[in-house]
Amino acid sequence: MMMATDLFQDMEGNGRIDRADPVMLRENMLDLPVGETMHLIYRFSISPSAHLEASMESELLVEGISPATDMPVIHHGTATGKVSISNHILQLRKSVEHAETEDGMLLSYTLDLHNNGKEDIEVYDEVGGSPIRIDGARAAGVLVYD
Repeated sequence: MMMATDLFQDMEGNGRIDRADPVMLRENMLDLPVGETMHLIYRFSISPSAHLEASMESELLVEGISPATDMPVIHHGTATGKVSISNHILQLRKSVEHAETEDGMLLSYTLDLHNNGKEDIEVYDEVGGSPIRIDGARAAGVLVYD
């Protein structure tokens, strides 16, 4: 069901594939010092033959090798993603901008929500029995949380 898969190193950590972001290949070896973080983006396409309500999971496995001894390094955990095929497709993109301030680091998040489906998304006017309010007025919408 999954086609055209690519793994990119997100050099800027912005959650988008940019020109400077290299494709990661199985034979790539990267240095990742202790305590450092690497941002990755997994891009894939879904087969046109995929049917509604189908789902798939993908898993990223990492093998560590000590540069000092060439011995395998024990690693903990894996990264797992799940995709479900649906008529209603909401795409949420999240980006972050970093800025140094006198008090520390200022993070500004942007959430961009887009309906990629062929039908309108059904909205609701309450969550957990409480009405949705925007600036004090009752409203209907779709709940998005991070």
